[in-house]
Amino acid sequence: MDSVKKVKEMMRSYPANVARMKELEQEMAQFIPITASEVLEMLTFPGKTGDEVRVQKQRSNNRIFYIATSYRRLAWLINHKTEREMTKEYEKAAKAVEFIRYAIRALPCFYRDLMTYDILEGRRWAEVCERFSLSGAEFSRKKEEAVKRMAKTLERQYQYFGFRKEELCDDD
Repeated sequence: MDSVKKVKEMMRSYPANVARMKELEQEMAQFIPITASEVLEMLTFPGKTGDEVRVQKQRSNNRIFYIATSYRRLAWLINHKTEREMTKEYEKAAKAVEFIRYAIRALPCFYRDLMTYDILEGRRWAEVCERFSLSGAEFSRKKEEAVKRMAKTLERQYQYFGFRKEELCDDD
């Protein structure tokens, strides 16, 4: 389990994950489910032969009921799949963001302030060095120590953030 690499990767992708979460929140708020009539329109317009969707699987005396039910079911499946994909993507970004925020809060005071200013506030390297009166090499050492402490937190508490052991192992 190379948790230091995983923490560094999560720290690098922190700004992108926060932006992706906001984007997905807006997408989910603006999501308008497809209706059965829209599915019917979509399936009645000619397209490629591979676009056909079989709606009714069995014969019945009451075909209207089965056709309507099939279109409603197909609409539900399309909506459910779309919502599930958005939710899965959101959860992936959210668990990395929440872990970084928690791990930084769990650091000792100096490291917490340093990492908050660097990672959470997104300041440049020179601004961090100036604010904390550190040289570049000293800042690198302090940041590396903070990353090691965050990695220990990840090793101890990865289950609480929804990570699986396989996600923490090297992909090499």
